[in-house]
Amino acid sequence: MRRFKFVLVPLVVGLLVAFAAGCGNVTLKDTVDSMPVTYDEKVLELLEKTTVRLLDGVSQSDIGLTLEGRGAVLSTELSRRVGRNVSDTDVILSMEEMVGILDAEISKVEIPELMEPSEDDFVNINADFPGLTQDEIAENIDVIAQIYQDQVAALAVNSILDDSRIMSAVSRGAGDYYVTIKDETITLAEMMAVLKHPFSAIGLVKQKNKAYELTSQYMGSKESVNTKTDAFRHAIWNVVMAKEGWGKKSAKMAWARDFATAHEKGKKYVAKDSEMDLHNNAVGLSYYDRYSSRTYRKFLWWRWESGVNEPSYEQAGNYLKNKANSATFVDEKQSLDAVKKGISRASSDDLVYIRK
Repeated sequence: MRRFKFVLVPLVVGLLVAFAAGCGNVTLKDTVDSMPVTYDEKVLELLEKTTVRLLDGVSQSDIGLTLEGRGAVLSTELSRRVGRNVSDTDVILSMEEMVGILDAEISKVEIPELMEPSEDDFVNINADFPGLTQDEIAENIDVIAQIYQDQVAALAVNSILDDSRIMSAVSRGAGDYYVTIKDETITLAEMMAVLKHPFSAIGLVKQKNKAYELTSQYMGSKESVNTKTDAFRHAIWNVVMAKEGWGKKSAKMAWARDFATAHEKGKKYVAKDSEMDLHNNAVGLSYYDRYSSRTYRKFLWWRWESGVNEPSYEQAGNYLKNKANSATFVDEKQSLDAVKKGISRASSDDLVYIRK
């Protein structure tokens, strides 16, 4: 990765950590929708040990926000700017626009290699986190990686808020924006997943297209709703997002899970359809989890997780095609509660479809 161009910004976190006792997330305040602004305790604990050099335009409050916390901050700011209540159900912009914004911001910065760092990368990380020893860097590399990503996310948010065309579209409401753009839209909930995992999300459009390509290859069609083909597409999409995501196995899976779950929220939640999709998403990610394994290498005196051995697309496609062909049928004519129960009775390893 390329290196960041920094200005020095002191991080005052003692007060924040005081809220953290016994909590996985730290809640600081409420926003217009009473959505809590939450911070990750591990990030705050690390920031007690060091002063991080932050990019110009990034503030200390941008660092360590959870997915929900960033959503609360951004929905509040959007609501303030456009004069209407903006929630995580609102469509904000297109998938292609979001990826373009990320790409533009990442291209401006230089980031040390975090998966297989060299000694020079350690020197650069230490320059960005001057209060940490090499042992502390090695022990906290996941948190450090998130802090780098939080800064990219903050820059992307600034670009969105400064874009008068986007702000104008948001002020008119999601309905207008659906009409004004041709590409697939993303909601604020989906944007939060993108901003939590920008290094993975920069490939989102390619990941979506790859899932459609594999669906057509293995199921003979890519366009279908609530069918076995639909079940396959959602499962393989989660495999693709994990395989093409960035970082350790846990980070790649978190990206796939967060975005696929957000994709079924808000205006994109269609009761029975989405319940089916959520189940099939989980089947695909479970397959990836079972058939992939962490790889390690020795660096100096540390054993370093450096990547993932993953199933090929051919292996995943053949496996999930068999699962799709034997998918559990749930009758769409039933009530939503009955459909949910029918889906829940299916094995966590079996795909489901609910077409009449």
